[in-house]
Amino acid sequence: MGDDVKHKDKMNQMIIENADFVKKNVCNEMLPYTLSELGLIGSISEMTDRLNETTWVKVKFVQVEIDETLKLTPNGKLPMYRIVQELLNIIIKYAESTYIDLFLFWNTDEFKLEIVDDGTVLIPSLNSHTNSFGHRNIVSRLQYIDAEMLRTT
Repeated sequence: MGDDVKHKDKMNQMIIENADFVKKNVCNEMLPYTLSELGLIGSISEMTDRLNETTWVKVKFVQVEIDETLKLTPNGKLPMYRIVQELLNIIIKYAESTYIDLFLFWNTDEFKLEIVDDGTVLIPSLNSHTNSFGHRNIVSRLQYIDAEMLRTT
């Protein structure tokens, strides 16, 4: 860089901006700000919008039946968000899908998220693919919120 003060100042500013960008993204990945700002439904919607901007897969989030008076505890929001995030990542990475549709049903009797895609590769079930880090995370989070995942083909 030599003795050029302007060049050093510009480099320092770029380093600061990059550090802020990395810090913001790491924090968002650990605990998405959208959960507290938008709630689970808004966060899933924001996630699908982001995927539509950054991947070739078209993701559609459909709220089929929603009881707006129902609220998830903070301990329920993050695991559900992470489960959806991991399932979408697995489908995008392995299933060779061109579209993914998420349907949310949420009433006093059930909280059900249905995911449909046109993938040509069958993703292994959670029970048969225990070595996968992503699958283990999903199973762990499902157990934490006392939920189950059903697979239909």
